[in-house]
Amino acid sequence: MSVVAATCPMCGARIDQHVRQCAYCGATLIFVQGFNSGDFKASDINELPVLRKLALDNPNDGDAQYRLGLGYLQYELFDPSIEQLRKAANLLPEVPIVHYNLAQAIFANQMVEIGSSLWQEMEAHTSYALRLDPQLAEARAFHHFFIARKLDGRDNQAAIREYGEAINACPDIALFYNNIGLAFYNVGNYKWSERAYEDALKRNQHDALTYSNYCLLCYQLKQYQKGAELGQKGVALLAKGNLLPANIAFVYNNYSLCLWKLGRNREAIDMVQRAIAHNNLQLFHNNLHEYQKKRGWFSR
Repeated sequence: MSVVAATCPMCGARIDQHVRQCAYCGATLIFVQGFNSGDFKASDINELPVLRKLALDNPNDGDAQYRLGLGYLQYELFDPSIEQLRKAANLLPEVPIVHYNLAQAIFANQMVEIGSSLWQEMEAHTSYALRLDPQLAEARAFHHFFIARKLDGRDNQAAIREYGEAINACPDIALFYNNIGLAFYNVGNYKWSERAYEDALKRNQHDALTYSNYCLLCYQLKQYQKGAELGQKGVALLAKGNLLPANIAFVYNNYSLCLWKLGRNREAIDMVQRAIAHNNLQLFHNNLHEYQKKRGWFSR
């Protein structure tokens, strides 16, 4: 069941190279956030104690460490998955998929600040995977995606080009469309921004940030009712995500903008106060002051 061989490391079934899931057991082989939840039998998680014992009994067996790390990754248990995949990467440094899945486990945790040591580790393992297997499309896509993320807000046109390369490599990943949509928004190209958000939602209807970014676009376009509907969906999805506090804050704030324009000031105030609770930006305080002023809050 070696990860080097053309077999599924979870069940041993024969697999084609570069497939994301095993057709026999459903295990994720190439992890991409958003493609994995709900695809497994409830009984599958009972295999984890078996995999854990195998890894403990064979601490120098890279395959055993990888299988356990991949097992954790199936169920989005990111912290233990990262720990095990690091062990596997040290024992199997020549295997590209180990490096790629480690990078994705770090990224999927969503708590990675650009430029942090975790970010650097994630980029390094993505680069290792791509150098070891230039045909691994997901590694190539995320290599461009991570470059684009560092360009966001600094050189938006260059970011758009990098996001485009990511989409060319893997056109089925919603995240890329959401981010290029925001980059288009930042350069004032609202038509392409809207198109990108629609493409993102066709591929993933469970991402709070896409709804929130689309909500902000609708606010800019004065489509306040549509924006409020999108913003409400984004807020509802926060309980299912694992976003940075700064991102959570903007989900609340963007929704509040459309509520305010619809005259739903009490709701707008509630939302922007939640934004402030997650990120104490002056922008949010300015919005709160505006909402309270319009409602005559201070005169009561």
